[in-house]
Amino acid sequence: MGRFRVPSPIAVLSIVVTVVFAVTVGFAWRGSSRTPTELEGPVQAIVVSAATAEITGERAVELVPTWSEPVLLYSPGGWSGVVTSVTGSGQEIGNGDVLLELNDIGVIASTSGPFYRNLKRGDTGNDVVELQELLFALDLYSGEISGSFGADTALAVRDLSSHLGLSPSVGVFSPAWTVFLPSSPLPGIQAGVAVAQNAPAGGVEIARSSPMLAAVEITDPDTGGPVTLEGEWILSTQGLEIGLDNGDPAGGWAAHVQVLGDTPSDGDGAERSAGLVRRTVPRVINTVPVSAVRADGEGRTCVFTRSDRAQDSFEPVQVTVGESIGVSIEIRSGLEGSEPILANQAEFLPAQTSC
Repeated sequence: MGRFRVPSPIAVLSIVVTVVFAVTVGFAWRGSSRTPTELEGPVQAIVVSAATAEITGERAVELVPTWSEPVLLYSPGGWSGVVTSVTGSGQEIGNGDVLLELNDIGVIASTSGPFYRNLKRGDTGNDVVELQELLFALDLYSGEISGSFGADTALAVRDLSSHLGLSPSVGVFSPAWTVFLPSSPLPGIQAGVAVAQNAPAGGVEIARSSPMLAAVEITDPDTGGPVTLEGEWILSTQGLEIGLDNGDPAGGWAAHVQVLGDTPSDGDGAERSAGLVRRTVPRVINTVPVSAVRADGEGRTCVFTRSDRAQDSFEPVQVTVGESIGVSIEIRSGLEGSEPILANQAEFLPAQTSC
């Protein structure tokens, strides 16, 4: 039998180091094999309530104009003498304004008519109605628009003839006193006749307007697509604020040419103006965090409200959503009051949970 030898100090130290290393590696392996849930603990439910918000819908827009052709004005015929005065270049002409003078007798623009015959006491017809409407617009007639040329109409015609410079005044209306104006007002009138020129014959162009603003499309400046504005909105542009009803201003766009700055001279202008639109009356809406809304594979959208069964039990409620506002989204229907809502449904609930 051999003798038992006592290990040397170096051997003992080597054994100890080996054992410590093995234990350390073992614990490290156990730690690395833990799941994230074991490391971080269970996900906690985050519960919020629906909030209310006022939205104005303010957004940047671009205004894209469509211009009409210039409006042409023609002489009615029956003129004589020479042109003694014409409307200044670039002026606006409206119903009842003097367009030119022949032998110092004024000729007015009229949206009534065109007239084709002299009108006198006892005449009746639609042209008498047109005449009475013209006289009423000029504050010369306050009687009934009857289509019957009576004493009151004759008196008003005398006042009109005196206003135009006829002396003595007459009670018989002449079509030569007016030039038909298809719409009023017309911007930037350019005269087609000159002072000292002989009175033009009937059917000759005597003036034309600048191109008129026929329509304005309100578009998205990023996509160029149309912006739909339902209800009442306010457009801010060029230092102006203009009320819009379903996207159009009162009186039409022709009355608001200033929203585009200078009018193009050739009718083909493609100028665009920047602006902002906002609702006239802000809309009050209910909102929840975007993270609270789930859309399942069957086309349904829902949020999860706290169940009465348990503290962390939630039930789906189908909702209709609207527009997003930052990190929130509008709830248009489905929620009543301020029920507790699960804000972190994607993390808290299984992925297969449906609405």
